[in-house]
Amino acid sequence: MKVKRVNHSMRAKGKATHQGISSLLILRPLFAGIALMLSVFAMTAAADTFNEYHVKAVFLFNLTHFITWPEDAFADEKTPFLIGIAGENPFGDTLRIVLEKEQVNGRRIALITYGNCRDLLDRPCHMLFISKPDYFSCPGLQNIARQHAMVTIGDVPGFLEQGGIINLVKENRRIQIEINQVEAKRMGLEISAQLLNLSRTVKIK
Repeated sequence: MKVKRVNHSMRAKGKATHQGISSLLILRPLFAGIALMLSVFAMTAAADTFNEYHVKAVFLFNLTHFITWPEDAFADEKTPFLIGIAGENPFGDTLRIVLEKEQVNGRRIALITYGNCRDLLDRPCHMLFISKPDYFSCPGLQNIARQHAMVTIGDVPGFLEQGGIINLVKENRRIQIEINQVEAKRMGLEISAQLLNLSRTVKIK
């Protein structure tokens, strides 16, 4: 008779992680439904309690409420809103759980993980989290991003100088938002004044 060994420490760890995500999701309607200023303060407090990427996952979803994409970024009214991850996935299952059953302006959300540059160029998305800056070296990526109004998001110093749109940098126990407004306008993206007022606008020469 085979004996199935169970790693109770791993199970407990997984359960605790899931409970942490569930607790964060309770706050999700609050973040989406109130002024972004309160959301940022709430995120600051949450960063002390939750894993950094649990918080950033909710941040990614919330950003969709404060950005307007040009109409031609969608093939038709049934086109889903695509959120992609390029490189390693630092969110684990968190981002998928956060996005579950959510919508962006009535469009269902689909999450894509890109394994290489070719996949990214073949199927562009509307919002792309780049976990490795070297993805900007993908031939034609910048042109594809501009053609499809793809909001590129990172979380490393110098990300905007490479052509990114939004950078989420952790500073003093809070998530600081940096925005490349020049590149955003070039793509035809409209970023709300509310978000701009609470962000650091980085001037790219």
